[in-house]
Amino acid sequence: MSAHTETYVAPPSALHYMLQAFRPSSGWNPDRGFPDLNVTWRDYHIEPQVMQFLQLINGIQDPRSQELLSLPFPHVTGFRLLMTMLTHPLWPLPIRGCATGAQSAVDAPPLKGWRYERSHRPGGRMART
Repeated sequence: MSAHTETYVAPPSALHYMLQAFRPSSGWNPDRGFPDLNVTWRDYHIEPQVMQFLQLINGIQDPRSQELLSLPFPHVTGFRLLMTMLTHPLWPLPIRGCATGAQSAVDAPPLKGWRYERSHRPGGRMART
């Protein structure tokens, strides 16, 4: 299967991926595996007012926090990019089978300098049942 790349310069449309979630899945085929699908959001960043809101609801009151990024924040603000990949017509699994799973938070130091490119690609491993 040839590589498919999509690049966004702004958040992907929520309406688009919400509608895509209703399309039928092509189904999992172990011989075909996951598609070579890469979705990228260039110049991804968290706006200052969003950062302040996330810090407020998470109880972060460190005065240096305007310069720091807590690790879970990109997962919250970059959710549209992940959903764009999981609802893409090339994606072989229905979204309700992919969006479930255990998640854990790691207590790690925040990252400094939080303008970067955010990408999602399918991993090389899949749990077998």
